[in-house]
Amino acid sequence: MKHQASLILISLAALCSSVTAEEPESTIVLKPKIQQYNFDAMPKDPLASMLFSATLPASGQLYNKEYLRAGIIAGIFYTGYFIAQYQIGIMEEHNTETFSVLEYDPNTGGTTGYEREITYVKPLEDWKWPSKSNRALFVISAGTTLGTWIYNIVDAYRGARKYNDKLIAFHTPKLDIAYTPQANTLKLSTTLTF
Repeated sequence: MKHQASLILISLAALCSSVTAEEPESTIVLKPKIQQYNFDAMPKDPLASMLFSATLPASGQLYNKEYLRAGIIAGIFYTGYFIAQYQIGIMEEHNTETFSVLEYDPNTGGTTGYEREITYVKPLEDWKWPSKSNRALFVISAGTTLGTWIYNIVDAYRGARKYNDKLIAFHTPKLDIAYTPQANTLKLSTTLTF
């Protein structure tokens, strides 16, 4: 064990220190290459990507580092969502009534002077349905929102799988074999990039 530890220390000293020859012009400096960890080399979980996108649309694409696609999906989804919400607000405005009542104080037997607003939905026979263009706009925007949400989930899953496939293809080891007949040598080298 002590022999292995001393070999390791000698090897580290040889790598980290400079080796000088007799002539100062032929100084050889050995510097080991220390590569930092590449966080892009981490695989993406397709199910997590789907869950992110189902919870908050376009977040799965952000997780997969597909920023342009995330912006496009978010733009389409949220535009459709806010248009649909606006149309629902118009319908609620036309089909609800609001009135004010004075608050009653049981201790004094009179009113407290505070008013409370009460909003209720009109009976169905009194409803004012929106115009055909507003209904069409609501159906189109709600359909676009739902369709984009479903596409967003499927796309996040596919994006994570595609990211992982590229990652595997990039990290496949490369094997080189070279034979030199003059020197009668066989050289074998492998390369794995991170």
